[in-house]
Amino acid sequence: MTEWEIADLIRVISLKMRIVADHELMRDWNVTFAQANLMMFLYDRGGAASQKEIEEHMQIKHPTASGLVRRLEMNRMLETRISEQDRRVKIVQLTDAASAQCEGMQAAAREKDRQLVYGLSPEEQEQLVTLLRKIYSNIWKNMRSSCEKTDRKGGRNRT
Repeated sequence: MTEWEIADLIRVISLKMRIVADHELMRDWNVTFAQANLMMFLYDRGGAASQKEIEEHMQIKHPTASGLVRRLEMNRMLETRISEQDRRVKIVQLTDAASAQCEGMQAAAREKDRQLVYGLSPEEQEQLVTLLRKIYSNIWKNMRSSCEKTDRKGGRNRT
């Protein structure tokens, strides 16, 4: 197998996982993949975070985050308020209904995780994790190198 075939297989697996997740999230929970990611981020943080923290975690710009928050707010999944400590900060919080939905989405995700590695022995799973971590490390090394080259040319650093 060539390097290109390995990279292509990783891309295809990633794309297929995203397509399936998006379809199932919309069908079962009436949320998009991005909306579910936002909700799960809040859920994992105790139900609330600032919009700036959401933007940083999801690596999205302010207008994109605002749109996600607005749509989930319209669907009564989120509530927003101004921070009492700093009036410039917008706090985004899950509603009780959304917290309950997150518990269901988390259980469904665990089942998908089990299906993903079905048929792999524990040793094969460990080997896969080791290899994927190496690939992940290579991605970050390459990204840092690209950003440094861009920065030296006078461009923006996008890390």
